[in-house]
Amino acid sequence: MAAKYDDDTQPYWEKLIEDFEARNSGYKVNLEVVDWEQMDSKVKTYIQTKQQPDVLNYNKFSDFARDDLIYKADEAVSPKLLDDYLPLFADQAKYKGVQYGLPFISSARLFFYDKEIFKKAGVAAPPTSRAEVEAVAKKSKTAAAISLGLPLGPEEARASSAAGR
Repeated sequence: MAAKYDDDTQPYWEKLIEDFEARNSGYKVNLEVVDWEQMDSKVKTYIQTKQQPDVLNYNKFSDFARDDLIYKADEAVSPKLLDDYLPLFADQAKYKGVQYGLPFISSARLFFYDKEIFKKAGVAAPPTSRAEVEAVAKKSKTAAAISLGLPLGPEEARASSAAGR
């Protein structure tokens, strides 16, 4: 069961499932993509009727962890995979200090920069790609301690489990 983020959500999961089934004969994955507006009620209904999905792309897990309804992350995936997460994202996927969630993507709803610092650093316009962000950050670092930023704290936890691209 996966949350619908946009029109690319269903095709993304279908391709992932196709690749998985091709490499793992004997497994059949049934996909259900659900709008965010219906997600909470669907999940609650499935849990109450003991029809919970085996894999759930969802942003809420603490109640399930509290009630011992889900696996700890280290019981479901390899240590190598867990070590690959940025600590900030892994920490947002924990309940009582134990990682349960597996952050899938993160998004930044805000990108801010200081026009005066950019001007001092000789930066004419805000960056439009990751490479430009890195270049501008290096260039403007000499002009000030902080010249641009992205929110990466708990306010972005909801996006941590979103379907990736």
